[in-house]
Amino acid sequence: MVEHLVYIQGVRGSSPLSPTKILYIMDKKAFGKTEKKPTQKIAKWAMWLGLSTTLIFPTLGIFVSAVRPLIDRLGGERIGIPMGFSMLIISMTLSVVALCVCAAAYKKGDRSAELKIGFIAAALTGVFWIIMVIGEFVSPH
Repeated sequence: MVEHLVYIQGVRGSSPLSPTKILYIMDKKAFGKTEKKPTQKIAKWAMWLGLSTTLIFPTLGIFVSAVRPLIDRLGGERIGIPMGFSMLIISMTLSVVALCVCAAAYKKGDRSAELKIGFIAAALTGVFWIIMVIGEFVSPH
């Protein structure tokens, strides 16, 4: 980055904080590879799949607080418990698919922020569910 600042100093009519100087430095990738836009659509898919895994938590909260009591009154707990378990299966499946899409985009050379957001969201959701399953086996209700 220092080399770019020294090189641009010789440009006629540019002040030390001119927009031309800042744009030149940004063009030379002085701020790293995370600032670039995704080069492929697969990175956007990775981001949206990763973020969709986090939507299961509000859905599960609404299910537990509003829908399950109604189902338990009408059909007993035979229906409510498997429906809650299906949320786990859906979320884990989405997490695995999102992580696979992230890995494919990374392998293709994409290093965008969207890819990293999708990866982090999917990984955190997957780790949460793994810890929940381990907790159920260690101390069942």
